Amino acid sequence: MIVAVLKNRLLQLTDRQFREEDFGADSLLELVERHRDLVAIDRGVKPVVVEWVGSPSAIRPPAPVGRVRPDLWRAMLDFSSGLHYEWDSEAGQARPVEAADPALRIPTLDPATLASWRTAFVKEYETTVSTPEDLQRLRDWATHALGSQGLPRPLRARWNEHLKNAVVARLTCWFLAAGRPVPAML
Repeated sequence: MIVAVLKNRLLQLTDRQFREEDFGADSLLELVERHRDLVAIDRGVKPVVVEWVGSPSAIRPPAPVGRVRPDLWRAMLDFSSGLHYEWDSEAGQARPVEAADPALRIPTLDPATLASWRTAFVKEYETTVSTPEDLQRLRDWATHALGSQGLPRPLRARWNEHLKNAVVARLTCWFLAAGRPVPAML
């Protein structure tokens, strides 16, 4: 596929949250070039084409319904403790550390990213609420970073699923970009 199509697919898989900068790259092509064991790049055509040549087992389907493993959930959402999280390949789990090795550091969300996910959720669902009170509650939930109990009842499960899918997508991208097997998330 051409690089632009690949970018669109990554944006779809990550609820439009994929950014090359999160993986230390200035462009998607730069990021893809780091993984020549998984992809072939054909620069002889315009636009440039990227072809998957890695093992089919390196690709995982979207996560089924369930909870994200506690170690991975904490590694993604614990931005207030000051801890970093590293992937321990031998133990097959995320572990908290005070100073993470950059090559092993799991990309914990920052408050701004979580706020942007909330804002996107509000935009997606604000036309589905049935009362002005529920609309205000939805907006207050995003503005004040409230827990899911701050949402109108019909949106709580949707937000939890939205957040879970975004976390799984971000983790999956991180493992693949780092050239590591994607562990069971749930």
